[in-house]
Amino acid sequence: SKALVAEGALQPLTFALEGSSFEMAATELNADLVLLNQAVSLGDMEIKIAKFTGVGPEQEGVSELSMADLLIRYEGEKDSDETVKMAVQYGIGEMVVGDQRLSDMNFQVAFERLGIEALQQYYDQLINLYENAEDTSAVQQQLAAMSELGSVFLKYSPAVDIPNVSFVINDGKFSANTRVDFDGQGVDITPADLANPLILMARLKVVGALNVDQQMLDTLGVKMLADQISAQLASQNQQMSEDEIHELAQTQLQGMLAQQVQQGILEATVDGYRAAFSMDKGAMKLNGQPFSPF
Repeated sequence: SKALVAEGALQPLTFALEGSSFEMAATELNADLVLLNQAVSLGDMEIKIAKFTGVGPEQEGVSELSMADLLIRYEGEKDSDETVKMAVQYGIGEMVVGDQRLSDMNFQVAFERLGIEALQQYYDQLINLYENAEDTSAVQQQLAAMSELGSVFLKYSPAVDIPNVSFVINDGKFSANTRVDFDGQGVDITPADLANPLILMARLKVVGALNVDQQMLDTLGVKMLADQISAQLASQNQQMSEDEIHELAQTQLQGMLAQQVQQGILEATVDGYRAAFSMDKGAMKLNGQPFSPF
């Protein structure tokens, strides 16, 4: 049978290493899948863990770790007779490490228009590579064959879509998204073309953006600059109070952000800052303006 329907739970686990201990709540599993081949499954699968806690070795200064509402979700569907779309989502409701609290962590990624037969070939070659890992000649031949599969994937115009990467740190918010499309229509991509970035860039379309609010910058940016200032003072045998270091770090951060806005790298928003990037046929734009990293 190529159909898999499953519903169940793995009982809570407690396990220990030297100087460390971890506890994981019951792991819930739900799946409704149809296997097209060894590398491709259609349908959906979801794994949930209500809570995970751990304590690291005290001598290494590792703090306690706790995570709540862990989620892994998979969805697979055909987007043509020859290709498949596979999407994965990872989520954490809350994670606390020491005095740092992260919440609403979410990462989603989808791979679209992937050749079904090419995926099976890649899987087969990966297995052969593992089985012949000690044969140098066989490994080189297998790696060459795997790299040539890139041209097979590209002819279907694959895409990578990351619609959401987001999290909150101490009430500071960050979010980003991006999408990369390759136009493989009407062209015969050869293995040699894969080594020429200009050929590939001419057929790429990229759109992406990120948003970060002021609270996030104050949480991470100020701390990072304050650590740098403290290290510099220590190397010069100088001293400043924590309040003075914090105030100096805030001043430096605001100056850096103002410079980035003036240069057009960032755009100021009501809550913080934003940057948007796009590329179409090699032409790049940053925040709507022509841009070149070279």
